[in-house]
This record gives sequence, structure tokens and C-alpha cells, in this order.
Amino acid sequence: MDPLVQLSESVSGSSGPVCEPGIAPMLETRELSVTYGSRRALSGVSLAVPRHQILAIVGPSGCGKSTFLNSLNRLTDLTPNCRVEGSIRVDNEEILNADCDPMTLRRRVGMVFQKPNPFPLSICRNLAIPLKEHGCAKSDMDSIIEEAISDVGLWDEVKDRLNAPALSLSGGQQQRLCIARALALRPEVMLFDEPCSALDPFSINVVEQLIASLRERVTIVIVTHNLAQARRIADQAAVFWQRDGVGTVIESGPATLVFGAPQDPEAAAYLSGHCC
Repeated sequence: MDPLVQLSESVSGSSGPVCEPGIAPMLETRELSVTYGSRRALSGVSLAVPRHQILAIVGPSGCGKSTFLNSLNRLTDLTPNCRVEGSIRVDNEEILNADCDPMTLRRRVGMVFQKPNPFPLSICRNLAIPLKEHGCAKSDMDSIIEEAISDVGLWDEVKDRLNAPALSLSGGQQQRLCIARALALRPEVMLFDEPCSALDPFSINVVEQLIASLRERVTIVIVTHNLAQARRIADQAAVFWQRDGVGTVIESGPATLVFGAPQDPEAAAYLSGHCC
């Protein structure tokens, strides 16, 4: 058997995590299921992400990718009649326990959404408000804001107009500001839900490079429909699919193997652009 295929068989599939044996993951789910009322949206998802790596989640619309992402910082708590079962561990701490505080969790696990969503306030206050809410000392706030805006390559573009409305920025700048807003809280994990879908090609390139560089500081999970983007930036990959009306994982592992030698026939068809 081709060694690449043999290795792929050992790491791919929906039954287990994608970390190598013996390496403690930063983020891990086991047999995760999400139900809205009587409708099961996601079932049996077991994935793991090593520290400082990027997991790209791909798959057709409606197969539970965003539901999975929302469960990782318990945004699912905000949906009535939503039930999450299984296990989600962040740095080996179970977050589905009743004693896990969602607000504290969301500081550790930041989220950037599909469309830029800056507050209708000044550029500076977009970062100052969440910092204040999470107890940041006023004396530290200016330096943290400058650091976060600099981290996303936006400081030179906005340093002379920090009191200008955030909504006056371009779409790409707004998305980078939203990333800076999350980074200001110094998270351990960052979640990205289609962060480039509303951006022009130049801004997509800037945001992709930014996300790739952030792996040095945080562990990242990104949902994307752009397979080329996933190939460019991902260390790990997972293909979500809908089977019997329920979302699940049909292929997972190192990105080079998932994209280069997928074992599941439906995953292989989807990744090759010949989805049936």
C-alpha cells in the first residue's frame, strides 16, 4: 500500500481525534452532539487540535459546521431548546460542566464571525468596552489596545483617528478590528466562522496571512467554504457531512493527508470538486 494512503487511513475518519498519540490537544471534543428541540443537528463529533495549530473545517452548507463552532465557546447556550451532549475540553478542562462560567470561557475562546460586526462606536471604544467588561485595569487599557490593533496590522492605518467611528472603516479593516477586539482579551483559542466571505480579494489575502501568523500565539479553528484557503493555512482539516439529516465528520487528520489522500468517497468527491 502507498505509505501516504496507509498513514491517512490511520489518522482519518470520524471516530477519533486528529492529534498524534501522546500529544495533549489544546482543544478536544469527544462524541459531541447538538440538538435543537427535537432536531439533531450534529452527532458523534470527535476532534482534537494541537496547540498552536489551525484546524480548518470544510463541508457543504447545512452539515453543522457553524453549530460545532458555536458549541466550542458555548454560544449554543443562547439558543432556546438547544442541548449539547458529549465532551468539550479546553486545555484539558471540561467546559460543558455547570461550574464553567460562559463569560470566562468566551474570554479564553474568542470568536470572529462571517460578517464584520464592529460596535457602532469609535475604533478605540470597540476594544475598550470588552476590556472593561472583563476587568482590565484602566491604566493598562491604552497599551493593550495599541498592541492588539498593531497585531492585526491596523495601527498605522488608524492611529490618528482612534475616535473615528469603526463603521467608517473598510470591510477588511472592520474585520481586522474585530480580530483585534478578540485578541485584546488574550484568548487561548480563536474561532473563525467564514471570516473572509464578505471581503475583497486583497482583504482576503491580508486576513489569511494574519490568521496564519496567529498560530504562534493561539490555537485556531476556522470554518470555510473556500477549499483553496483551507489548503493554504490549515495544519489539520475536518470534512463535515450530512448523513440521515444529521451533521457529522467523515474525514479528519493532517491537512496534507485530508486534501491529498482522503479515504471517505464522499469526502474525496467533495474535495475534488465533483461532489455528488
